[in-house]
Amino acid sequence: MTPFVSVIIPCYNHGIYLESTINSILQQTWQEMEIIVVDDGSDSATVEILQNITHSRVRVIYQENGKTSKARNTGFKNSSGNYILSIDADDLVDRSFLEKGLSILESNPSIGVVSSWGNCFGHSNYLWMPSGGGIEYFLEDINCSAFALTRREIWQSNGG
Repeated sequence: MTPFVSVIIPCYNHGIYLESTINSILQQTWQEMEIIVVDDGSDSATVEILQNITHSRVRVIYQENGKTSKARNTGFKNSSGNYILSIDADDLVDRSFLEKGLSILESNPSIGVVSSWGNCFGHSNYLWMPSGGGIEYFLEDINCSAFALTRREIWQSNGG
């Protein structure tokens, strides 16, 4: 079976970043995907931007504000991919992230989540890297949550 990725983007008043975020996904070297943007009760300016999204792979779901975790779960419940990438509405993803991440996951069934370093930009520019300390430290600090490619069954086994 060809891997299919559901990209979930929770959005609360981050409309100004969405076009760049969505384009960074649409320009991936891996193209078997759907993009689900979950608007979490944004203001009218963001809603207007969302209403102008017309790409066939992008679906927008509107809900009352329930915070980021509820928006991610709404996206998951409406997704069909066997892999999930949940990114924030102001994130950009390297063009080859999905292809490289899927290669690791497909060839290593014991691995459930793939993440990467992050290059932070805007207010300050720096390269973010996990500081070490083993898997417990990594999971405790949730260092991979903003750009982690995860097997669907991992999401399911944790309640969605």
